[in-house]
Amino acid sequence: MYRKDPEFYARFGFPGALGAETNPLIHQRQRKELEPFFSSKGVEACYPKIWAKVDIMCQGLQQRQAAGESVELVYLFKRLTLDVIYLLAFEIDLLNTDRYGSEAAILSDVTIALGAMMFFKWVPGLSRLVFSLPLCVIRTFFGSYVKMCRHSHQLVQRNYSRTLKESGKDRCLDSTIFDSVLRSFAKTQDGSNLTRVQTGKVVDDVALSTTLVYLCKCPKEMVKLRHEVECLRETNVQDIQLATISQIPYLDAVIREANRLSSPLSTVLPREVPSTGYVIGGHFLPKGTIVGFHLDDINRNPKFFPEPNEFIPERWSGEEGKKLQRWFVPFSKCSRRCIGMDFALVEMKLVVAAIISRFEIWLDNPNVSLNSREMLVKIPGDDLRIRLREITF
Repeated sequence: MYRKDPEFYARFGFPGALGAETNPLIHQRQRKELEPFFSSKGVEACYPKIWAKVDIMCQGLQQRQAAGESVELVYLFKRLTLDVIYLLAFEIDLLNTDRYGSEAAILSDVTIALGAMMFFKWVPGLSRLVFSLPLCVIRTFFGSYVKMCRHSHQLVQRNYSRTLKESGKDRCLDSTIFDSVLRSFAKTQDGSNLTRVQTGKVVDDVALSTTLVYLCKCPKEMVKLRHEVECLRETNVQDIQLATISQIPYLDAVIREANRLSSPLSTVLPREVPSTGYVIGGHFLPKGTIVGFHLDDINRNPKFFPEPNEFIPERWSGEEGKKLQRWFVPFSKCSRRCIGMDFALVEMKLVVAAIISRFEIWLDNPNVSLNSREMLVKIPGDDLRIRLREITF
């Protein structure tokens, strides 16, 4: 087993977080606590909260159309995904989707915080220094990052206190993700030394934006997908069943292809060679050697994906498509696979189906580029704006 490089992950200031935990046994225990929420039953249970927000988003799109305004996709989906994740994690509604036209400081903080994390990647020990200084000292360069961390910690503490107060009541304490996690903490800790938890950057916004841009640039694929989801056109968003969304093959292919082309991570994730060492290309790598590869080394590898830079959803169809699943790695693989992958795919399918079945969409700038700015995750370099027109029945 290739363990995560402890020194690298310590740079970001989130010891003990699921994505940063380097001890395999601790990671396994943490993941086990969270898995019920991301199982098939867990996704089905939270599905109504997702479609409720998607319905509000579609109403907002109707308003943008009526006002003759373009829609910036990353901004739209960032609001949506943050709303959903806060609802599921803390049962807190940020109302970002409901108040699309209003300013949301947390969205700017998330983007700026990602930029700060790139400094932590290249400068060992910088995060420890930043967290040791007063906010007034580091506000200019790292203020948003520290604010996000402190906000996350406050949410954890608040939920921890609520868990203790309600532990003797009949209320089901596992109604949110953190109810379950914090209840296990409450058995062994006094709450004063809880591990910092990062609410983090939700990467669905970039994948969703990329999906719609590719569809706008590929009209044949757009028509094919619209034909497949037109059965949903006269269905209210809240009446679209999870089973229905899950059984639309071309929609699944479109989402997978867009995720392949928009792998969120822009950095190599380092691992340690195990105690036995390893031979690569005839060279022996001893224990502790740091190795790694970029997800795009697989996602855009012509050996697995002919014409790797082209948007070809059909590659995921049929028996060949099933074989290709082995190389679907935008969410990583095996025990370190993103625990929220199934949830993210369901959310993306519902959002894309809801938009494509209800609106004709086109790019505000047909020449817009999908080139990205390299932070810890990929951020589109251009504004990805669409215009839309509601389809009349």
